[in-house]
Amino acid sequence: MMRYWQVSAGDGGRDYTDVFLKYGVMLLAPGDSGEYFQNREHYYSDVRALAEEVKEGDIVVLKRRHGRLWKAVAIGTVIGEYDYLPVFEDVDGWDMQHCRHVEWRRPRHPVTVSGLARGAFKEIKRPDVIEKVDRLMRSEALETLMREPIPERL
Repeated sequence: MMRYWQVSAGDGGRDYTDVFLKYGVMLLAPGDSGEYFQNREHYYSDVRALAEEVKEGDIVVLKRRHGRLWKAVAIGTVIGEYDYLPVFEDVDGWDMQHCRHVEWRRPRHPVTVSGLARGAFKEIKRPDVIEKVDRLMRSEALETLMREPIPERL
């Protein structure tokens, strides 16, 4: 069964949107303890969910805070298994090596999606939010983004 997830494109001071969209990834931190499956005891629920629960075909909303609201800057479909990518060990000072590959689609302008929650990474369970995300996914106003190959170094 397809599931829906939300991932933050950074906190107020950092914005990872360009990295996520450019390379077709969804990244989580911390990654300093190494690959998840070899070091499970070092990781918390967000990384565990990314590695074990997210599946190919799941839908992801890339969100950014705009004042008191959350806006969807992109919506994507997970297209790959969990990966640990050392190239993302320093993304604006954060070690974000935990990865899922995503085919991102972007609206012309970020879309307010009420009902998204605070936090870096969470499952979306509210039916009204899922319905809005589904409508956005079917919209012709979304541009499918071509991803660049992930470089050896950023």
